[in-house]
Amino acid sequence: MKNVLLLFCIGIFLASCSNNTSPMQIGIDACENCKMTISDARFGAEIVTRKGRIYKFDDIVCLRSYMKSGTVKSSDIESTFLVDYCNPHMLTPISKCILSSSENYGSPMNGNIAAFADNDSAIKYNLQMEGDLVLWNKIQ
Repeated sequence: MKNVLLLFCIGIFLASCSNNTSPMQIGIDACENCKMTISDARFGAEIVTRKGRIYKFDDIVCLRSYMKSGTVKSSDIESTFLVDYCNPHMLTPISKCILSSSENYGSPMNGNIAAFADNDSAIKYNLQMEGDLVLWNKIQ
């Protein structure tokens, strides 16, 4: 019985230390940067720290601004995710995203940058929105 209890406690501890993402709760969660309530999941983003803390953002430019502020040290960041514009419930590692910039996106904080998990969708929407493909490190 002690072994079962010990395994249960270890399992709880490991689960609490995992660096998983957390689904965006539209109308409930607030952006860590601008403090506005997240209203459009298509432009969301998350930072997950090495300790498992999750920071949510309502716009890719809010994420970028927050990261530049140094509030969370880059060495403390385990991973960063962007919401796939075509699938607002799917968070994709930023390194695998293709970004498109266009005023026609109308993102919450007027960053007007959408992230895509696959190349075909990025090209399709980039053409449709008359946008430009952009690199993460070029976003101001």
